[in-house]
This record gives sequence, structure tokens and C-alpha cells, in this order.
Amino acid sequence: MSTIQSSNGNQYVTPGIGLSTAGYIAGSMASGAIGRVTNQVICGPILANGLKENNGVDTNAIRKALKIALDSTGMKDKGVTIKDYSGCKPSDIKSIKRIVNEFLVRIIKRKEKVSVLDFINAQAKESAKLGANALYADKAVHVNIDRAGITAFHELGHAINENGSKFWKMMQHSRKFLGLVVIPSLPIIAMCKRKKVEGEETTGPIDKVTTFIKENVGKLTTLAFIPVIAEEFKATARGNKIAKELLSPELAKKVSKCNKMGGLTYVVLGISAGVGAFVANKIKDAIAKPKLVKNPEI
Repeated sequence: MSTIQSSNGNQYVTPGIGLSTAGYIAGSMASGAIGRVTNQVICGPILANGLKENNGVDTNAIRKALKIALDSTGMKDKGVTIKDYSGCKPSDIKSIKRIVNEFLVRIIKRKEKVSVLDFINAQAKESAKLGANALYADKAVHVNIDRAGITAFHELGHAINENGSKFWKMMQHSRKFLGLVVIPSLPIIAMCKRKKVEGEETTGPIDKVTTFIKENVGKLTTLAFIPVIAEEFKATARGNKIAKELLSPELAKKVSKCNKMGGLTYVVLGISAGVGAFVANKIKDAIAKPKLVKNPEI
């Protein structure tokens, strides 16, 4: 512990490592709970509702449209393919344990460099096999067309973003840095930073930056989602355009509705992340706050 002398003459004692750790843990648990509730209570049902649009659709029409779209958009020439997992059985799906073991073998025995994004994509591909989602990765749209074919147009939109525009490629790739570094780091910085007492001034550029982050962590965390949301919405706009041109009006509407549901989840996640960061920071500050030991007015 150390003392703080504010500009108004008040003296404070900083919280010890025990209180600081307890505050950090409590804040992290609260933020995690908010995230889980958001995924299970809000985003999960929204996505499930969007995927219902795939029930009873003409999957052959979707396959034909996707094949034509690869040519018409120039994505086939760029090496983009459609990886269709239709007919995939639950027994064909790799478990998380198996995925982890395979990555450990690649890292330890083969001495390969494996990124966190590789691991995330591996899990997402297994989910795509069951039709629970679809994704664009490794120059391919991974989708179970029988179960989630209408989602492929949005993912093809991501392919066009990456291979057809320098700006949108930059936006798409920025999400890796934002999602793996910036968004997780903001609440960590905020909770590791002690709250300034009344009358305490900032000292130096690092203190000023970290104080700004702490005081605005909720807003900054949500703002960090804007490039992600923008790229998602651009992929949706492109996917909807392709669907409208190549599918029947009824089927194109189903694609559009599903894409709207998917886009909504990103907005919800951005808001939820900001709320979680804000709440975590407030809880940490409430538990681990400097104690007033001397007040000149008394």
C-alpha cells in the first residue's frame, strides 16, 4: 500500500494487492456472466430464428446460384471455393478435445506456428459441418447447404470483401487485431488501473491514456466493434444483392431475413461487451478503492 496526496489536501491509502485482486476477479466474473447471458438468452435465439428460414428451401437452387455467383463475382478466379458439408453426420464432427490434441501435436511435434485465430476457425468449421453456422476462411465458404444454405451468401460477401476491395480487406483483417487484442485488452487495462481520487492529477502520457481508457472503457469497447459490424453489414449487403439477382424473390427474402438476424447479433454483442466492461470496471473500483485517511476540513 502507498499514500496518495490529492491537490485539495486530502490523503488516501491505496488498496492492497488482496482487495485489488478480489475486485479484478469479481469484475471479471460479472463481465463473463453478462457475456454468457447475452449469448444464450439473446444471440442464440436470434441466430436460431434466422436459421429457421432455411427449413424447406430449394437447396439445389441455392447450390446453382452459388456456383453462378462464384463466376459472376470473379471469386472463382481468385481461388474461392464452396466447401459443402451436406450429409455430414454428428459422428464426423471433431470434439473440442480432439481439436486441442491436434493443435498440440502441430505445435509440439511438428513445431508449427499456430495462431489463436486458427484454433477459433477450426472450431467454427466443425460447427459449420452440423449447419449451426457458416464461415469464410482459407479461401473457402464453409457451409452445410442442406441445413444452412441461405447463410452462404453472406459468407460469399466476406469473400468479395477480402478479394475484391483493398479497403474492405483491410477492414476484415482489422477485426483479427480488434477481436483478439484491443477488445479484450480494454477492460483489462481499466481494471488494472486504479481509479483517481478527487483532486488527483494525471502524470505523464501513459497515465493520461490509461486513465482515459478507464473512464471511458464501456464506450471504447463498444466503439471497437464498429469496424467489425461495418464489415459484417457490407458482407450482408453483397450477399443479399447476389441472392436477389440469382434466387426467386421468396428465397431471396429468406436470405435477407436470415442475414438481418445475423447482423443484429453483432450489434448486440458490441453493446454487451461495452456494458460488461463498464460493469466490471465499476465493481473492481467499488471493492478496491483508496481509503481516505486525512481530511483537512475535519
